[in-house]
Parts: sequence; structure tokens; C-alpha cells
Amino acid sequence: MDSSNRLIVDDLIAKLKPSKKHMNNFEAQSSSYQTRNRFQSPSKEFSSDLRLISQSNLNGRENCSRAHHHLEIKSMKYFQRQAYQEEQRLEYLIEPQVGNSVFSARNSQKNQIPAIQSPSPGSFCSKRAKYRSHARSFSRFRRYASPEMCRNTNQVRLLGLKSHEQIKSCEFRQDQPRKILSPKLFRSTEMNITKAIKQHHLKMLYNRSMDAKINIAQKYMKKYNIKLPEKELYSLKMSEIIKKLTKKRMKKVTNQMALRIQKAFRGYLGRKIYAAKKKLLDQTARKIQQCWRSYRIFTLVPKTLKFRKQKSLLLIQKFLRGYRDYKRINEILSAQRMHQNFAYFS
Repeated sequence: MDSSNRLIVDDLIAKLKPSKKHMNNFEAQSSSYQTRNRFQSPSKEFSSDLRLISQSNLNGRENCSRAHHHLEIKSMKYFQRQAYQEEQRLEYLIEPQVGNSVFSARNSQKNQIPAIQSPSPGSFCSKRAKYRSHARSFSRFRRYASPEMCRNTNQVRLLGLKSHEQIKSCEFRQDQPRKILSPKLFRSTEMNITKAIKQHHLKMLYNRSMDAKINIAQKYMKKYNIKLPEKELYSLKMSEIIKKLTKKRMKKVTNQMALRIQKAFRGYLGRKIYAAKKKLLDQTARKIQQCWRSYRIFTLVPKTLKFRKQKSLLLIQKFLRGYRDYKRINEILSAQRMHQNFAYFS
């Protein structure tokens, strides 16, 4: 920068230098803004840098230019780092093929949304999503829907951030000369950057919470076969989802244990009834055997003995009659022979 331009810039900075009253009001507003948003601070390091920049802005025109330059570099590095981390985290999520079934065909043709293979809650929370022609698109993935991801250090691009135009105004480019901002414009730019960083950080936190919800739902689906409706996955908090999944798991385990106890009790009752019936059957068999034994001893055996006795007597009588007849016939024949012999000699 030549000397004439330098003098012009010095005059402009001297005219735009704020008064003490205005700077006191600005300090009060910035302190109240930091107190209001103390729970949403995205980065302690970046907040401390902004505080140092705001203090150094009070020292004069040279510090104003240096602070603005420092703010540009810090914001550029911060968003570069965040974009690179998001890129690394989403390498396994985004693929440039045809989108899966849980995305709307209308949105995929209009906005060219790439496929998000995993984690996708539609694959395990709703079987009907596979057969829907126009399934509901997930708005939380739109911030990653840009097909190209720029890593150019001269142009930092946030993925789907609403305040991209505000952040673009404070990007540091080597090919363009830096503009010296007035304190009022510098404060508004600083507040816009802080707001954009907080919005980006909140979206990152929402992303991580959704990933955690999907992971725990997938874990319960694989391990216990417990399904959580897609509506509840997006509407409930993490603690409520864990409570609901734990309740469902306890209910399922209780039902399984109840079925197991009922099965064992039914087996016990069956064995008890079988033992009683077997005992009755044994007693009946003994009674029948006793009756049969007494009938055999007192009825069948005497009849058999009597029958055998009669049969043996008849057999003995038969043999005696045969022997007696045989002996009589022999005596008659011998007497006839003797009579014939004596008749021959006489």
C-alpha cells in the first residue's frame, strides 16, 4: 500500500473510531450475550480469541485491522477443521449411487441427494419403508447432500449451513485486498460469526445424538430383536429412548421367563398326572393278577386235575381190558391145540 492510500485509510479509521460511551455499551451487550449463551459455547479457544479481538479493537486503528485479519484467519481455520472432520466422519455415510428406499424419489431427482447407506433408521425401524414408492426424506441428512466437498483453503464452504452468506463475508482470500471494517460493522460481523459457529455446533451435536440413537436402536434390534418406531426415534430424547428400549427388553425377557416357567410347570403337571395314572394302572394290574391267581388255583387247577385223573383212569382201564382179552384168547388157542394133539394120538 503506498503512502497516499495509507493516509486516506488512517483518516477513515480516525473518523470511524468509536467513543467511550459507545464502547461501554458494546462491552455490556457482549457480556450479556456471553452470559445468555454460556451453555451453547462451541469452542473455548475460539471464544477466548473473540474476547481478545474485541479488547484489541479498543486500542486503535492498527489493532482493528490486525484483529480483523486475525478473526478472518481463525474463522477460516475453524470452519476448515469442522468441514474436514465432518468429511472424515461422513465418508462411510455418503455414496454417489442411487439412494436407498427410505429416501423420497422426488427429493432425490430434484435435489440430487446421494445415498446414505448407514446408519439408516428405515432399514430396521420400518419394513414397510422398503415397499413405499415415496418414503419420507430425512431432513437431517440434507446438510450433507451436496455432491462436491471443497477443501480449498481460499474458499471455506460449510455443508448446508444456513448462515453461509454471513460467514462468506468474513472469509480470508489472498487474491482480494482486506477491507477495513468500522467498529459497528466489525461487531455485527463478530456476532454473526459466533452465532454461525454456535448453529453449526448445535447441528453437529444433533447429528451425533441422532447417530447415537440409531446405533443403540440397531444394537437392540440385533441383540434382542426389539423394534423402535421411526417416529419415536426422531421425536424422543436419548434418555427416553434408552428408557423405552430397556422397558421393552424387560417386558420381552419377562415374557420369555414366564413362558419358560409355564412350560416347566406344564411338564411337572404332566409328570404328576402320569405318575398317578401309572400308580392306578399298577394297582389295577395287581388286582387283576390276584383275581386270576385265585381263579386258577381254586377253579382251573381242580378241573384240570380231575380231567387228567379221569383220562388216566380211562387209559388204564383200556390197557387192562386189552391185556385181559389178549390173555383169554391165548388160553383158548392153547387149549384147542392140545385137544387136537390128543385127538390125533387116540
